[in-house]
Amino acid sequence: MRGSGLLALVAVTALAGASFAQQKTDYTGTWKLNVDKSDFGPVPGPSSETQVIEQSGETVKVNVRAETEQGKTEFLMTLVTDGKQVSVPADDPLAHPAPEATLEAMAASWDGNVLVVNEKLTYGGDPVSGVARYTLSPDGKVLTIHSDYTSQMGDASRTFVFDKVVSSAEPDRATPTSSTASAPEARSKQSADSASGSEASSSRPNLSGIWVLDSSKSDFGPMPPPESRTDTIEDEEPSFKLTVKEIGGPMGDVNFTMSAVTDGKTVSNWKIFGSDAKSTAHWDGQTLVVQTDTSMQDQPVKLVSKYTLAPDGTLSVDGHFSSAMGEGATKLVFTKK
Repeated sequence: MRGSGLLALVAVTALAGASFAQQKTDYTGTWKLNVDKSDFGPVPGPSSETQVIEQSGETVKVNVRAETEQGKTEFLMTLVTDGKQVSVPADDPLAHPAPEATLEAMAASWDGNVLVVNEKLTYGGDPVSGVARYTLSPDGKVLTIHSDYTSQMGDASRTFVFDKVVSSAEPDRATPTSSTASAPEARSKQSADSASGSEASSSRPNLSGIWVLDSSKSDFGPMPPPESRTDTIEDEEPSFKLTVKEIGGPMGDVNFTMSAVTDGKTVSNWKIFGSDAKSTAHWDGQTLVVQTDTSMQDQPVKLVSKYTLAPDGTLSVDGHFSSAMGEGATKLVFTKK
């Protein structure tokens, strides 16, 4: 019953999507190797390395650029987390990740929220089996890749620690405003900040419109998609209003309206399954983030939905939910009517 209740909740809310799927760690970002914190084991490590990770559904793409004593190297690693072993062609740059090492095959899967990559290699002509585990720190700023290798020469381990590269467009919240600045300096900074804020606000996308669900591009997990779904958005800063009309979904026809304001204030004027729902919204760069706190079966539930307008004009809604009944994620893609 608890599982059914959670599926029902997800099926009728636009904030968490229309189906149940286990939430996985998202490694998306640019990661720079912290050489001082890494342990390369018996094999010399790179002097520098950057990994750019793009994660979508069950596919994780990793672009690696490294510099070693032998020179620079770059390769692209595409992981499909279905656990199936995939051979690596000998002429693929990925097949030669390090001097004297040849990667022949690999398989990726999830162990809870940890990405696990099994590797079949040769080193110096000898067969080697390796297991790499990708772990993200709770604050999402540190990526650790710990690898264990087994061969006829013995066992070895290596640990690569990466720091996330923060875009220069993001504010440095760790730097406080100096209290010793003179009045003219303070007024100048205030004017600059105001102008910057206005520019950021004007550059944000307007999500207003009638949006039709594209089931072929959406991720519904194990549950079937609805026959149709239309979301009507009224984006009038700072007001955000969403009206959902869904036909033939897992819970039948669904209609509801929710409201939020993008200044972070709480709005509590709507219900889910008869339970009071409280929503807050804010902009994270070009993405609108809406969080709703509600309850089901007397258990608190948190729903987070991220609205992103793509260059091709499609609207993606990445939904995440968590409660005592479980956690999950969905991805809905809409086209503008």
